[in-house]
Amino acid sequence: MHFSVPSLWIFEATPASSAWGFYDRTLAEMHRTLLRARLARDVIHPEAQLEGYRVLFTPLMPVISDELLLKIRKFVELGGIWILGPLSAYRTEEATAHVDAAYGGELEKWLGVHVRHRVPVGGVRLISGRGDSACRLWCDAYVSAATHGVLARYGGGAIDGMTAVLEREIGQGKVVLLGTLPGPDWLGHLLSELAGGAQWESDAGVDIVQRLDSQGHTRAWVAVNTTSAPRKVKLEAADSTTLGPYGVLIHRV
Repeated sequence: MHFSVPSLWIFEATPASSAWGFYDRTLAEMHRTLLRARLARDVIHPEAQLEGYRVLFTPLMPVISDELLLKIRKFVELGGIWILGPLSAYRTEEATAHVDAAYGGELEKWLGVHVRHRVPVGGVRLISGRGDSACRLWCDAYVSAATHGVLARYGGGAIDGMTAVLEREIGQGKVVLLGTLPGPDWLGHLLSELAGGAQWESDAGVDIVQRLDSQGHTRAWVAVNTTSAPRKVKLEAADSTTLGPYGVLIHRV
């Protein structure tokens, strides 16, 4: 998942929310969503190399530089999955608004999409086969070719029925565009589907993390009960196990 200090500065200068510490708090929430989805994760700088990653998540990054976009295009075309948004790519490298397209003409051309409308979230929900969700921050409504996969649409308001989340295959990989910030559960399910999270079931308060060897192979899963009460956890077809208060379970693969 991308994190950048310049993004923090832009949101401090032009807030997208009245909440104090909006950028840090929202990125922390997204990191918790990745954790709850049982996904191994790194938080990386935009200049970090992408080799070895399967999925790249770029939320709340207003500026996508030409250099970064070139690197991401190569990542996608060689088989990577790029999740873009929400609130990403809507500023130039000078932090001004694009004049040729909402995300910049070159990026929208490569993605094969057009941001038709950008509206506040009031009275709008996310509708999909995965279930419904609240919309947060803002709503970008997309127009795209019929070959793009629509993962969710908006329900309500002036953009009722328009595309909210879509995917497009490019080269050997694909790009997923988030036009709004869904609720944590909805986003967690999407991220898990895209990244292939483990099929664990657990009560609330149980964190489950993956442990890899030096070659990147999964060697174990560790479940930690972070609460002071017993909690149940279940791995795939195995019987459920009760973890005592602050208990730990190590499942070797």
